[in-house]
Amino acid sequence: FAGYGLLLCAKGDIEQGYRYGELALVLKERTNAKAYKARTWFVVESMIRHWKRPIRESLPAFLAIYHEALETGDVEFAALAIELYCEYSFIAGVPLGETESEMLGYRKTIQQFKQETVLNFNAIHHQSVLNLMGHAKDPCRLIGEAYDEEKMLPKHLEEHDETALVDLYLHKVILCFLFEDYPKAAAYAQDSEQHIMGISGTAGYPLHHFFASLAKLGIFPTVNPAEKKRLLKQVQQSQKKLKHWARHAPMNYQHKCDLLAAELARISEETPAAMFLYTQAIQGAKDQGFLHEEALANILAAKFYHTLGQEAIAKVYMREGYYLCQSWGALAFIKHLELRYPHLVPQSRISAELTQ
Repeated sequence: FAGYGLLLCAKGDIEQGYRYGELALVLKERTNAKAYKARTWFVVESMIRHWKRPIRESLPAFLAIYHEALETGDVEFAALAIELYCEYSFIAGVPLGETESEMLGYRKTIQQFKQETVLNFNAIHHQSVLNLMGHAKDPCRLIGEAYDEEKMLPKHLEEHDETALVDLYLHKVILCFLFEDYPKAAAYAQDSEQHIMGISGTAGYPLHHFFASLAKLGIFPTVNPAEKKRLLKQVQQSQKKLKHWARHAPMNYQHKCDLLAAELARISEETPAAMFLYTQAIQGAKDQGFLHEEALANILAAKFYHTLGQEAIAKVYMREGYYLCQSWGALAFIKHLELRYPHLVPQSRISAELTQ
């Protein structure tokens, strides 16, 4: 029933898929099939519930799945549960310092379980967090204490590890977009799409559509008319998906939908619509506790007003995004904002601290 539920959700029938997922959890409690309890719960929590319920509600559930799996000696799903706990913490916008500390601790646990494949997933996510916190020479390359993309990419390709590949490319899309290397972000979005089935059903799937679309819009002004038409079609297809998901789980996806719509309005020079949609996206992310996406919406709004020549308004939005990034713990991103927009952000000692 859990498997059937995730298939229905993947086909777009979220209401029916969710009901089958909840039925699976009822049956889990009524049977003595202990070997399948953690696995069943994991499928429902990772691939069904976020289509209807707040992503943050899955975090304590993944920890409970981890302990239930340990009780039956199912180390594979115990490892998967704590890895998804870390990944969904990042997606939910939990402060990076807290997430990084837990990723480091659970990395040791996954190593003890000898779950190498799951360890690779954890390492990719961990390094992405470290990059944002300023613990990497190049914030757009996943090379550092936890992971080395130059060594691991050939291994993932050789093993046809679709999940590791899409995780790697997706996080590079996110990092390159945030640090405004839009050509690379768009290129990695194309790479990510080649392996997208590796995260189908998870909360990473809509995250891909969101950031891949933003990346494509980032290069929109620099490409020829034929390429603009192709990119716009792809973005509109992703927007259609986001709208569908937002109807069923507005708490997770409506603000993403609004921010993407704002960016589409921006490139179409629909100024009043863009102004309204940026405000909607900021408020929606704030109301639902997506700290990092509230920051992103403010920063994109600031860039929009900056292009209009409305510097006073741009400064208000940029400073709000800047302070939200401080709360999130993205020190490398803060340094980027200080260097890129010195006239819009308050100067601090963060750049100096990172340089040291």
